[in-house]
Amino acid sequence: MKKIYGVIYSMISAVLFGIQAILAKIAYNNGVSTTNLLIFKFFFGTAMLFSYILVKNIDFKINRKQRNRLIFLGISGYGLTAFLLFLSYQYISVGLATVLHFIYPMIVTLLAFMVYKEKLKIHKTVALILSVVGIYFLVGEGHLHINMKGVGLALISGISYAIYMVGVANKLFDDVNNYVMTFYLSVVATIFVISLGLINNSIVFSINKSGIIIGLIIACISTVIAPMLLLEGIRIIGPSNAAILSTFEPIVGTVLGILILQESFTIKIAMGSILILISVVLVTMANKNEEKEIMCERE
Repeated sequence: MKKIYGVIYSMISAVLFGIQAILAKIAYNNGVSTTNLLIFKFFFGTAMLFSYILVKNIDFKINRKQRNRLIFLGISGYGLTAFLLFLSYQYISVGLATVLHFIYPMIVTLLAFMVYKEKLKIHKTVALILSVVGIYFLVGEGHLHINMKGVGLALISGISYAIYMVGVANKLFDDVNNYVMTFYLSVVATIFVISLGLINNSIVFSINKSGIIIGLIIACISTVIAPMLLLEGIRIIGPSNAAILSTFEPIVGTVLGILILQESFTIKIAMGSILILISVVLVTMANKNEEKEIMCERE
């Protein structure tokens, strides 16, 4: 019965992440820039995490090596990923951007193959092929009306997130609490986004009340509630099962984009999205089987 709660937590987390993308588009319509939105997301998210860690009396301590790695990951992964993905929403539909971002499990697989020399078994090979075909359906020939800048931003956000995932999975962070690690990543990402905004002059100071409220909701959803639910889901049903359920996120984003934002949806986009989501599930299932094999070998 307890596993049902793990499934529910993971699915609610995916739904909230999907809603976040819709709220971002609505915020843009209320005069909020990408930079402003991310400042809201990271700054207020950091404050909420800080309060939670204090209340729970969790140890903040990390060593110098962990700190330096978190600074790198906070900029190149955590902060940059959000910036690229949120920026892509300005050029292409939420559904398309989210699906393209979800190539990150395939990128992680390729990085593991190239960096850690992991074998590419049949499931992962098929998944990689499906993801390439899916991307072709989404943005290939016959989709000249799609803004390729938005496509590029969403794809690079997936690559950036894959690098981040490989980085945080390092044994260096085995003794670091998840909330503490997210807190430090959020601090670095806040500084990164503010610096970026000052450099390119993209920080808007005249924001209406609706924009501020939406920014605060996004901060609460994406930095506190959804990640906490996901972590709890992972604790109950395991990372592989939670990862499979996370594919619900682009589905939610696509459906809400059509219903709320009147975004276009074609058969080719549907086919491409389905192929990419199938490839994500295949990679996750393959990883799950490999984990079981390792456990059996240890026994």
